[in-house]
Amino acid sequence: MISCHRSHLEARCTERGYALDEVMPCVVAHNGDEWTIDVDHPAYPRTPKPGYEPPPSPDLTRKIGRAHV
Repeated sequence: MISCHRSHLEARCTERGYALDEVMPCVVAHNGDEWTIDVDHPAYPRTPKPGYEPPPSPDLTRKIGRAHV
């Protein structure tokens, strides 16, 4: 179990291609924006969602853009 701010779980979801709704079963308690998360629950976004490919980072996009100039 971990305790974290809601925004931390939202960030993890974004990094790994999940919607917050999909991972809510791993939230075992919350007090406002302070949430207790069961990281051993199958709904916890431990790994990227199958088939998810994250967008390139803004830094990489800038570097690639400059290389073509």
